[in-house]
Amino acid sequence: MANDKDKQEGFFPKYQQPSHALSMWGKFVPAADNKYALHIIVAAQMGVGVLFLAYPRRSTFTARYGKWAYRAVKTTSILTGTSLIGFTALAEYPRIMGLNVNPWAQHARADRLKALKEGKKVTWWWGAHDHKPMDPDRFVSEMRVLLELRQKQEIKKKLAEAAESGFKPTTPLLSMDLYVDDLFSKYIPRVLSREIPTSPTSQKLAAAMFQSLGKTYEELVEANKKFREGVLEQVESPLFLVHRPWLFGATSSMDAAIKEVLGEESNDPDIVEGLYNDIAEQWDGSIMWGILARETDVTIRLIPASGFENEQLVEEVEDEE
Repeated sequence: MANDKDKQEGFFPKYQQPSHALSMWGKFVPAADNKYALHIIVAAQMGVGVLFLAYPRRSTFTARYGKWAYRAVKTTSILTGTSLIGFTALAEYPRIMGLNVNPWAQHARADRLKALKEGKKVTWWWGAHDHKPMDPDRFVSEMRVLLELRQKQEIKKKLAEAAESGFKPTTPLLSMDLYVDDLFSKYIPRVLSREIPTSPTSQKLAAAMFQSLGKTYEELVEANKKFREGVLEQVESPLFLVHRPWLFGATSSMDAAIKEVLGEESNDPDIVEGLYNDIAEQWDGSIMWGILARETDVTIRLIPASGFENEQLVEEVEDEE
């Protein structure tokens, strides 16, 4: 019991903290949830790499050990420094930037809070003294799940933003290998020429979202189809055209427009009178500016700057007129 207590109360943590490229530091590797400590040790390791790169230029043992020995040491130092800097930058900095989706960091944070609550030994650098990190296989498995959940959250956010903008999906939704940015192409009709297959997971996600809206996916597709057909029908209707005089050519007239409408609509006098008044207002509002432009004559006179007073200039201009 005494040995166990001494081991628990030792300076270093009970278990080795996990890392991708910091194994050279041994027990000095900080807890996976300590962002600032990770920055410090990563910077220190990259500094060691810089020293390895700078060492060959400062070496003075060439004359004593020979040219080939110097070249071997120089090559080894350059490779070691490059490996330390490159591998650390590629493996550790992405981990530090993504601690919110890192299983090591989440478990370390949970154990740190639990140890504080239970009054156990906790340090700023290593966290809970008896924290045991998960093995690599479990880390990879949980990392995959967290990334998938994060991707689904981003997709839901994009869907919500698109729905607020008035867009609706017009083709089968989402493939697991479909990038989030490509999701917007699903909201533009007839852009994708082929159907994108959906996985069971994405189908469940889509079904859950559509059920929350009170409609199934098929119902939304059908409603969206009817909406587009209604818009096209309104745009192609003569009634739509006569209400927009700027869409007619120069030879078109209000009488021709009404005649075209009467061929499609009812002959009810009330409808004809209301339609005539409405179209007349539209045409009058559009043509009046053309009439005003033809009847308006604008003359612009430029008066150069001079030392005379403004009143004298005005009098001279009036005398000339």
